[in-house]
Amino acid sequence: MSSEQVDDQIESLITDQGVEVDPRRHQRSEMELAVEFLPEDQVERRGALVDISAGGAFVKTDYIPAVDDVLAVKIDRIGFMQATVVRANEDGFAVKFEHRRDRAARLADKLTWMVNGGCSLAERRAAERFLQHRGAVMGWDENDNVPCQVVDISTTGALIDMENRPPVGTRVQIGRQCAIVIRHTKGGVGLEFATPPGTDQL
Repeated sequence: MSSEQVDDQIESLITDQGVEVDPRRHQRSEMELAVEFLPEDQVERRGALVDISAGGAFVKTDYIPAVDDVLAVKIDRIGFMQATVVRANEDGFAVKFEHRRDRAARLADKLTWMVNGGCSLAERRAAERFLQHRGAVMGWDENDNVPCQVVDISTTGALIDMENRPPVGTRVQIGRQCAIVIRHTKGGVGLEFATPPGTDQL
């Protein structure tokens, strides 16, 4: 991680002293990404992103924080942000990001890039994917030895075909490899590995 990325993450955890951003001024994009958040009780919780804009997001989760609670939020592929809960219901909660206008503009650019399926050449080279098409089994929570198909794999994750999909944000075991579900696909799930896999771990 570069020093610039570290600075951005630290900046996003500091209470904003600048201009607040109205989340409704920004176009919202539907994305299924894993979310981790730290509410005021300091117990880490997990959820799944439903939609996001440069000004805020909606998170689906079993744990519902109170309106006006301040959270430290980490969204997969996006990073850390400080946020305030602005509304909640039985399905989850909506937050407003507390960041300056320049950071909101950078986030808007990144979301546009992600929606358009952008990927830099450096990122493609860093995690080259290899086609597999072979059987495996996955386990999570009370589900053991669920059959699945490894479609492709890289040093950072894998694309899996399966009918019984664990929710986004779920920690799973596939073969001897630990991973987290970071998105749903039409026929399965996308996984991010906790550690790079060996050749015999799936």
